[in-house]
Amino acid sequence: MKETKPHRVGIAAFKARLSAYLRGVRRGEAITLYDRNMPVARVVPVEPEGGAGGGGGGGGGGGGGGGGGREAARCGCAKR
Repeated sequence: MKETKPHRVGIAAFKARLSAYLRGVRRGEAITLYDRNMPVARVVPVEPEGGAGGGGGGGGGGGGGGGGGREAARCGCAKR
């Protein structure tokens, strides 16, 4: 995946141009969302199933269940 400097975008601008920003994310770009000059979230591309260097599916490392919990934990919205 290509590494680029994340775009800094205000929430209102992100909302107004959501489709355009998501096209960029699909191309590998990361977006940092700001609210009143404070970073509040990042929108980053999802790693392909089996991920680069991941060894493909299942295996050790615990977790299991398709990675859904890992995504929730990354965004900070997982139940604790």
